[in-house]
Amino acid sequence: MAKSKSRGIPDNLTVLLFLVVVILIVAFVGTATEVQTRNDQQILLSRLVTTNERVELPAVVVDGTVEVETLKSLAKADYAQVKSMIGIRSDFIIHFEDENGNLIEIENIPCIGSGYAQVSGHTCE
Repeated sequence: MAKSKSRGIPDNLTVLLFLVVVILIVAFVGTATEVQTRNDQQILLSRLVTTNERVELPAVVVDGTVEVETLKSLAKADYAQVKSMIGIRSDFIIHFEDENGNLIEIENIPCIGSGYAQVSGHTCE
């Protein structure tokens, strides 16, 4: 009995095409995530650190001075609400160190931000 040859795409070419598609998807998603993170970094800095006081923004540093009351309110707020208020999707942390690199706690909290992050061995809240 004679075997007929298939005129379809060879298996190795199919696998190669599949891998190329997967690599393109991963590259696109990775690039989109990097762009989102960079955009969120710019938004975060522009909203938390400013040269003039803006009432509508939760600025933590205004004209080089730490706004202690704003910082305390952010420390007490829910992390998801803070992200939403700032207008970002990426995770972040806020922490302060003294000139020797020691962590300065805010309202007995080592850092403000993502619970996945650790600063000097302390988990953020």
